[in-house]
Amino acid sequence: DARGDGRRYQGIVELAPGGLAETLEGYFATSEQLPGCILLAADDTRAAGLLLQRLPGSNAPADALRWEHLATLAATTRPQEL
Repeated sequence: DARGDGRRYQGIVELAPGGLAETLEGYFATSEQLPGCILLAADDTRAAGLLLQRLPGSNAPADALRWEHLATLAATTRPQEL
């Protein structure tokens, strides 16, 4: 409830060619203006996901290095590791 009045709202997002995770990453980057990584995996018996999102207001150089490290780890995560 971003408006604070209890009413529901809806946003429309264009589907990215890379799939649902890429679509959601684009949504967070444009709507919330926060960088993030989303990983999704599923097979016949289970589904898993990971959302890694940088917090607003962290501009210190050490925070940027930590974010880069975490984003790299997320990018190298295999579906079976979720």
